[in-house]
Amino acid sequence: MPKTPAHILFHPEAALEDKEAAAFYAVRNKVAALAFKFDIARTLFEVAKEPERAACFEDSPRIRRSVFRHFPFSLFYTAKAEQIFVIAVAHDRRRPGYWKRRR
Repeated sequence: MPKTPAHILFHPEAALEDKEAAAFYAVRNKVAALAFKFDIARTLFEVAKEPERAACFEDSPRIRRSVFRHFPFSLFYTAKAEQIFVIAVAHDRRRPGYWKRRR
């Protein structure tokens, strides 16, 4: 029997990061904005389907990192039972680790 996808919750700042990144691309190129939205949706779907698939982040066994396929962003999250908690939607080359104090 297939596993039921997990429920996804966003830290308020992670939700804002998602919106800001989408807005950044929308101002520059509508196609890029749609591609970004598709990339995050695909990443969220994959995480919800198989939360343990992504690698643990550094030495934190609780936090996992899923890298976007086409954009320089990563999704940092924790997984518990049937719930995914997105800690950050972070650009891979800007302010590394700024989100680490979030819970």
